[in-house]
Amino acid sequence: MSIQIYVDAYSGYKANERPIRFHLDDDTYDIASIEDRWQEPNAEYFKVRSVDGKLYLLRYDERADDWTLQSGFDGDEVLARPGIELITVEPKAIREAESKIAGCERCRGDEAHLPFDWILADVLNKRGPYDFVLSEVAHCPNCRAEITEKTWSNRRAELRSIRDRAFLWLSAAPIGPGHGPSPRRTSQAARRARPTLPNGNTEFSSRRLGCRFYF
Repeated sequence: MSIQIYVDAYSGYKANERPIRFHLDDDTYDIASIEDRWQEPNAEYFKVRSVDGKLYLLRYDERADDWTLQSGFDGDEVLARPGIELITVEPKAIREAESKIAGCERCRGDEAHLPFDWILADVLNKRGPYDFVLSEVAHCPNCRAEITEKTWSNRRAELRSIRDRAFLWLSAAPIGPGHGPSPRRTSQAARRARPTLPNGNTEFSSRRLGCRFYF
């Protein structure tokens, strides 16, 4: 769930480098500190603390030059004012949203930065004073745990980039002079040999490094 806001931002080495304060209706929220920030494929997120000690999540879409206040922390109190529209999410949209995440707070706690309803907002193209209600149970595609609109998750694209870098590095690393197949042949063999796990992930083992990766 999110709603569009107006933000006064500091512009240093780039425009809208960090928010200074934001405005919603007739209220102004001055920001005392940036607690955390991270980059997603389509936007940048800021976890900010206001001068009165409350925490908010702000999203900046650079391409659209658009700021929104996201659900989570003390933002839920702000978003719970009258005028919020409830949207029922149909099974087809739920399945599409599930396909866009790599895991949830239970199985990928350190990587889960986004509430599931942010993924739903992208799938439904609904940004503003909306709240989502699932028409049926959603499941994490990795651990199969039940997830709700507020369950923290991480986008599949984030994990895919990590997986690809790790796989390419391992498959291209030489085993030793005159030993083993070439990096190209190793890569092809590894791609054919990766077994599928019951949860749909794949296993990649490196005997040379004595380690195993699950993707």
